[in-house]
Amino acid sequence: MTVNIGGILSQSVQVIFKHRVLLVLGLIVTLLSGFISLSNTPGAGLNRNPYSSDSGAPAALGAAGCLGCVSFLIYIGFFVLRAAFEAGLIFAADESSRDHPPTLAQAWQAGRARMWPLLGFNLIFAALVFVVVIVLAIIVFVLAGGTLMAAFGSGNSYNSDNGSGAAAGVLGGLALCFCCLLVVLIPVAALLGAILQLGERAIVLDMQGPGQAWSTGWRLTRANLGSIAAIILVEIVVGIVVGIFVGIISLAFTLPFAAITGRGSDPGALGIVLGIVLGIVLWLVTSALAAIPGAWNATLWTLLYRALAQATPGAPAGGVWAPAAAGPYGGYTNPNPYGAPPAPGGYPPPDPGATHHLPGAYPPPAPGGYPPPPAGGGYAPPPAPGGYPPPPAPGGYPTSPGGYAPPPAPGYTTPGQYPGGYPPPAPPPGGNPPPPGGEQARRDPGAGWPSSGT
Repeated sequence: MTVNIGGILSQSVQVIFKHRVLLVLGLIVTLLSGFISLSNTPGAGLNRNPYSSDSGAPAALGAAGCLGCVSFLIYIGFFVLRAAFEAGLIFAADESSRDHPPTLAQAWQAGRARMWPLLGFNLIFAALVFVVVIVLAIIVFVLAGGTLMAAFGSGNSYNSDNGSGAAAGVLGGLALCFCCLLVVLIPVAALLGAILQLGERAIVLDMQGPGQAWSTGWRLTRANLGSIAAIILVEIVVGIVVGIFVGIISLAFTLPFAAITGRGSDPGALGIVLGIVLGIVLWLVTSALAAIPGAWNATLWTLLYRALAQATPGAPAGGVWAPAAAGPYGGYTNPNPYGAPPAPGGYPPPDPGATHHLPGAYPPPAPGGYPPPPAGGGYAPPPAPGGYPPPPAPGGYPTSPGGYAPPPAPGYTTPGQYPGGYPPPAPPPGGNPPPPGGEQARRDPGAGWPSSGT
């Protein structure tokens, strides 16, 4: 499976401009990555005669030294706090790439949870870079020393021609050593930078430790050198453009200040205050300019990490490095944690002595039945002697006392207001009158209206 570098670059730009939380976190990380110089006081004690009787030089040097120490302490605090926001930015970039952007509080909470492993990982990286620099410096020193010895030892006299040839040899040897150093240093720096970026995402996204994250970063880098080289080249181009722009803005702030404070040998208290203000302003301005590239860089490497983890053999889709191993499940654990199905014939009978809830598993009661309840407890005693009342006598249940009264003798009477019954209904309007004889004539066909004869 190949990695679509163009798609990753395009998606990274779309994600950072679609979700503003990434820009806010990028600004915070960039602010914490900058160095606040509180001693920007040009000419403060630098162009003085140290043996002069002017007492202002030691004070200016002491103030500059104190401000430098304060700046260093601030930088240490920023370095620790930066790890939490950097982890939060990685988490937010991963969630935003799936259109589930977290809030700033959620990103801070996730970053704080992975702050210390990420800080330890960065310290290991800083120590490794220090060792690499020392080794390269020793190599350069040896090569330069050999070049000098060869240059000055080749001359047999101290004339000007030999001196000029020795100087040219020394300069040529140093230039050659510098070129060799660059040839070695550039790929080493690119390799360590890629391992750092991928390892940080292994810590934040896959909950790996610093040691395992180094292994993950190295394996992903080694297996995808072409894709990582393309990303690094794009980063270099973007970094050059941003660096030029930020440098121009910094000069626009610095040159007027240097022109104001550089007129005299002692800028005084005003120069120190202006230097502090200039340092803070430069810190804010350069951080704001670098916030978008910083958020884009974090999102770019996060998307690349997910893509490389899926494309690299042995890495599951989630990104956790787990080399495939031989086995019935292709290197993964048994997906059925409940064991194999029962053998033909069903499950075995329960253990008679077991105490679990399966039927028949409880032990039988002791001989004679279960023991009686404890004294003073248990079930309530039965009713008083005689027990419950007997069933009703033949004829049914007795009537309740005072039930309904019997009807009056000889029974209910007919309504008094209608003697002989209710009157017949009135005929409809325009109809025939009732037959003579009333109700009896209506009921008796022989009475009432005379029948018609022929």
